[in-house]
Amino acid sequence: MIGVCTHLGCVPLGQAGDFGDWFCPCHGSHNDTAGRVRKGPAPENLAIPPFGFTSETVVRIG
Repeated sequence: MIGVCTHLGCVPLGQAGDFGDWFCPCHGSHNDTAGRVRKGPAPENLAIPPFGFTSETVVRIG
């Protein structure tokens, strides 16, 4: 996922906050390890960039 908070564009801290997942210290949003908002003012989940599997062992991101 892209580590930019959807509320104010801050960078969330990993393994932090109430749930030990992603936490934005600027305004208190909490996201789980899949980037979904669990608590706080963030209006959307963290963005997931486009990706695809080019073979059984290679993933292309972006």
